[in-house]
Amino acid sequence: MPYGISGNAPGCSGWAAVKQEDDGSLDVIGCHDTKAEAIAQMVAASISEGMDPLGEVSAAEPIIEEREEPDLSAPSFMRASAERVLRLHEEGKSGSGLKPQTVEDARKMAAGQVSEQKWRKIGPWIARHIVDLAAVDEPGEITPGLVAMLLWGGGSSRSSAERAQAYAQRIVERLDARAVHSSAEMSVVAIEPRASIEDLSVGTFVKWDSAGGEAYGRIEQVETDGSVSASPGDFTMEGSEDEPAYLIRVYGAEEEDGEVEYQGTDTLVVHRAETLTVTAERSIRAHRWVSKQVDERRTVAYSTMEIRREAGNRLVGYAAVFDSPSEPMPFIEYVRRGAFAKTLNDGADVRLLVDHEGVPLARTKSRTLKLSEDERGLLVEAELDPANPDAQRVLSAMSRGDLSQMSFAFRTIKDSWNREMSIRELKEVQLFDVSVVTFPAYEETSAELRTAQTSGTLPTVATALRQAQLRIARAKRQPQ
Repeated sequence: MPYGISGNAPGCSGWAAVKQEDDGSLDVIGCHDTKAEAIAQMVAASISEGMDPLGEVSAAEPIIEEREEPDLSAPSFMRASAERVLRLHEEGKSGSGLKPQTVEDARKMAAGQVSEQKWRKIGPWIARHIVDLAAVDEPGEITPGLVAMLLWGGGSSRSSAERAQAYAQRIVERLDARAVHSSAEMSVVAIEPRASIEDLSVGTFVKWDSAGGEAYGRIEQVETDGSVSASPGDFTMEGSEDEPAYLIRVYGAEEEDGEVEYQGTDTLVVHRAETLTVTAERSIRAHRWVSKQVDERRTVAYSTMEIRREAGNRLVGYAAVFDSPSEPMPFIEYVRRGAFAKTLNDGADVRLLVDHEGVPLARTKSRTLKLSEDERGLLVEAELDPANPDAQRVLSAMSRGDLSQMSFAFRTIKDSWNREMSIRELKEVQLFDVSVVTFPAYEETSAELRTAQTSGTLPTVATALRQAQLRIARAKRQPQ
């Protein structure tokens, strides 16, 4: 039976390595002080029996049954989280940044209603923003981070947030398994459904029918109490809670080296939900990044910027993109120009790694790695040694186009918020490493696929679990 980890297993006050039995029950095989130690035992046990790890599970909630249609209703602890934020809103304690649609989403979760689209967003959002719970200095203090976590069903503590994250991940896995099973049996192309109000928010990529054919764009504004105007032109549309008006930036197709890319234009249009279809961001090549807290000091940010191999063994790429929006959550985060200036001027000793681990491919101290800021972002230039097997594998994967993503590990030094607490800016960070990555933390926001035909959302995979799977795969390849 598969092995996993749990933060609330009976008889273990820390993190437990567990074994799942046929009836879905969990047996504790080891109790540890840290999550990393529990993961290590889970990986070791999985390797010994040649199976993939189960990942994180909750002993308090039943494991979702293997059935064709997963139950998408919210569990009791997530409903309680939504009920609490609704009480704070009624008491005027939730701040001024909550939109009517956000409040309506909380009411739906309190009633147990969560859409498939919402379930796919919950896990990645909590993973990125669980660190914001640390900003609660006093018991009972209400911060924007706490309010946001309650809205997403994560509760007010780290353990409850991780519990909601794990529950959401299991539902997404069942949804993906169902989708794979269904696609294998279908021999006709399904008609894509039009978007509903709950599917659309700032940052969502959509497509619609236009006079020139199918058009693509990104939602810039959702108007539920007033009017919104498109430009160029004077077209205005009224929006309400029942029928919001969506201001969308049009993305135009550009062909480069025989490949079509979509870039944002200056043209804005407005639409209703019934005219739109949600499309994957990867089919519109926008430069975005998203980050994940990995410990008390270090955060890993993943970039959609391509890396490229120039003549010889020189790697050139961008590990960060300036002024590029994060996933809406409900506030949006940006890395601003100059965020890396001080850490680079101070001579930070930064390594170039693969998946943030292993022997360095290059290093600033040895002058084999050069980092600099330009108008686009954090530029990475490295001389790779072909005698290094890891470097040779990276060079081979880059030349084939199999490897095209980077990330950086950092600690926040300075940030700022706008008055409505809807936008956060990272102004200075301390840099630890830059990495070429095989699997990004959140594939639906950072994976760059190369065809416009791909639609839907790829499943998200927690970084620790993905690294465990990589270690197991490597162990299987080693001669016995």
